[in-house]
Amino acid sequence: MTVHHEQTDVAFHRHPDGEVTLTLPVEAFGYDPEEVFMEWSGGYLTPHTALVSVGGEEEDEEVWFRHHLVDLRTGTVRGELAVEVDNPYQLQPLGDGTRLTPGPSGHPTRWADGPA
Repeated sequence: MTVHHEQTDVAFHRHPDGEVTLTLPVEAFGYDPEEVFMEWSGGYLTPHTALVSVGGEEEDEEVWFRHHLVDLRTGTVRGELAVEVDNPYQLQPLGDGTRLTPGPSGHPTRWADGPA
């Protein structure tokens, strides 16, 4: 999974040759590309489900971000995964259907409640 240098789209690549199998622009997630960008974070929740992060800035310069699930078999954006983290890099998908986020004590907490 790679994010375009200008953060306008996300691409998924076949391993090991690197051929692009799917590219999704910001618009595919329901956002205006003039106001929203792809975050560099994200990854694979399962071999067939990616977690893609998008972000933007409010008028008061407050930065926001959201995490979206993508079905890599169909190229469908399946919806948002609500996660309480302070920044998009605190969410670590592990590829086996689970993810890590900081827990209340600050230690990593493993979650398995997202769709696989």
